Amino acid sequence: MYFSFSQVDAGLDPPPILLTIPLDGTSYPGARGHVSVGYVELGNEQGPISGQVRVGFPDLGGMLWLDVLYAPLSEIQPEFVLNIEAGLAQVRFTSATIALPPPVFDPGPA
Repeated sequence: MYFSFSQVDAGLDPPPILLTIPLDGTSYPGARGHVSVGYVELGNEQGPISGQVRVGFPDLGGMLWLDVLYAPLSEIQPEFVLNIEAGLAQVRFTSATIALPPPVFDPGPA
């Protein structure tokens, strides 16, 4: 599944963003199903998937929150790709959101 956000800054030196995807699913008995998320440049859906992160679902299933910090490397807006991989009996995708990541404070030398 491909999706993009018009709010993602794609200019020079864009800020990092936090992509959050809640998923609910179960794996087949004895299997461990996986999902992966990455991105392609908008308009280049057949191009290579970059920044791919792969996460497994537990056998008993449940809610899985995918939080991915994305730091754009290009001036072209990203289009995110969510792949449902083998081993999943079912998965429900409810939403995807983006936000600026929370600030990290550096207390400096002790």
